[in-house]
Amino acid sequence: MTAGHDRDVLTFEVAGRRLEFQPVDESPCRRACPAGIDVKKYVGQIASEKFEDALATIRRHMPFPSACGRICLHPCETECKRGEIDQPIAIMALKRFVADYESRKGVEEPLPRIRKTTGKRIAVIGSGPAGLTAAHDLALRGHSVTVFERSETPGGMMTRAIPEFDLPSAAVHRDIARIEKLGVSIECGHSIQGEKGLQSLKEGYDAVLLATGAGARWKGLSGTTWIDGGTLPGVIGAVEFMASRRSSGNPDLGRVVVLGSGVHALACARTAVRLGCAKVKWIIPVTREFLQPDHHRVKLAEEEGVEIIELARPVAIGKTRGKVGGVKIVSIEQGEADHTGRPAYRVKPHSETVIACDSVIDAAHFAPDNGWGNLSSDPWGTISVDLDTMATNLAGIFAAGDVVSGPKSVVEAVSMGHRAAAGIDRYLSGGRGTIGTLSTPIRTPGWEIEDPAGTPSEAFRPAVRPANERKSDFKESELSFTAWEASHEARRCLLCGPCEECAVCLSTCYRKRGVADDEKGNPVEVRVPLGVARGIHEETRIEDFAKVELLVARVDSIRCRGCGVCEDICGYKAPRISPDPKYGLVSTIDILACKGCGTCVSACPSGAIDQGVTSLHALRARIWGGAK
Repeated sequence: MTAGHDRDVLTFEVAGRRLEFQPVDESPCRRACPAGIDVKKYVGQIASEKFEDALATIRRHMPFPSACGRICLHPCETECKRGEIDQPIAIMALKRFVADYESRKGVEEPLPRIRKTTGKRIAVIGSGPAGLTAAHDLALRGHSVTVFERSETPGGMMTRAIPEFDLPSAAVHRDIARIEKLGVSIECGHSIQGEKGLQSLKEGYDAVLLATGAGARWKGLSGTTWIDGGTLPGVIGAVEFMASRRSSGNPDLGRVVVLGSGVHALACARTAVRLGCAKVKWIIPVTREFLQPDHHRVKLAEEEGVEIIELARPVAIGKTRGKVGGVKIVSIEQGEADHTGRPAYRVKPHSETVIACDSVIDAAHFAPDNGWGNLSSDPWGTISVDLDTMATNLAGIFAAGDVVSGPKSVVEAVSMGHRAAAGIDRYLSGGRGTIGTLSTPIRTPGWEIEDPAGTPSEAFRPAVRPANERKSDFKESELSFTAWEASHEARRCLLCGPCEECAVCLSTCYRKRGVADDEKGNPVEVRVPLGVARGIHEETRIEDFAKVELLVARVDSIRCRGCGVCEDICGYKAPRISPDPKYGLVSTIDILACKGCGTCVSACPSGAIDQGVTSLHALRARIWGGAK
């Protein structure tokens, strides 16, 4: 066997076969997820119809699977390599499916283990995704957490600004109830106001996290409004509009114009249609392809009757008889793209026009609606923090979510909540240094992308209710996958990146995990096809090989109690409980079936199993011995 390097490719020649092993980074879907969810792992678990395991994988990084499975901006799907062949995996819809599956079954996954109580008390102001994520993580670390929420119900923007047809309140409250079961106390109807309220609260707690979001209309640099006429009667902020009309409302708005190009603007436009408004026009300063919301949902909005006016910028809101009478816009030309791929825009001269309307929903710019005194902030009103720990300029005060970043998605708020929890925990324990990444990158040699020809080609997407039906009520527009649809959609995954023990390959895997020496004598991890051992000639000497050790489980028969835990847990059926004339019932390992993953090593209650090694010659002897 010979080894060599060709750029970043490690090559071996064994028994006349040339094997290539490439260093593989973590899968692009996992790398793209702001919350660090093990996307490929849970997709693989769904493909194997291990739905409960998939939900457990998601919850390690995402406390809101029901919400994120419905409204995430899913950057993971943008990066999905399957999309370069046909359509990306429907990752968000698969997440929703496993959350709904648990709800339908009525059997909840057990709560994770909580560490020993520390005696530290943390106050979280705001019960949105960032605040509740931090509360979730801090509770698991053994801290006592109390969440203060100004509204009468928890959830923040998830329950105030996202319409019922996109995200039902019941789904959010299921996720929140699980966080409360960890010991987190949520006090609704409790408002903390300004610097005095913050300092008073700090006196009773070891640390305070501000996660109050950014639900107010931005007042511009002038401090009154960002657009002329923005204070006229008939102009309403997006969050104010949605808070009272996300599931019903009085259609007293007449002709509506929506400003803004984000998800909240889209939600307001679709809600206005359901309220029976005469006309709903959505003004966007870009073309459809550069909109923030999912293009699929933009298409749904048009089917429901929303009129989209592209490449238009509002410059003023006109007045008629003391209230809104129209929106003055200018047309924009799209220029050449810059180095980021985004085109430049310029205003067309003499292109002013007025769109008549009775109401304007301002979803263009958002800002925090509270002032916090000496906390450092920028012109947008967002709080400045150390982005590694989310600590503010005041000791013991932290901030996370939209109050720091401005309006972002739920998954981005969750990411900041995780980081804030890590920062607070380190602050309380006196730790120092940089936290860095919260999701450790994986780099493992020896994995290949699945051949697309061997994976299902038919893509599945959630069913959508007819436009005439869905625009007349606030029931969910899109339906969940069936179990059959979910498992078949997940099987389209190309398995990019390293093995994450998702078990999707159990029935067909023929690779064995091992360690080999490269040409410099350095050990590298490889996965060797079992057929290599089968092809070795009997007369081939061990000296003809570079050092190759294949990992395999080893059982200490003296310590083994024959309990069968290893037999139950191994998906490869390598351990077998069998009688031994000297030790009674003990476990034995089939070295051909064992992949060297180490699962049984960690599971053995008596510590009788350890990680050992075998060789290609031993495998060859087992293969041909069985054949004879």
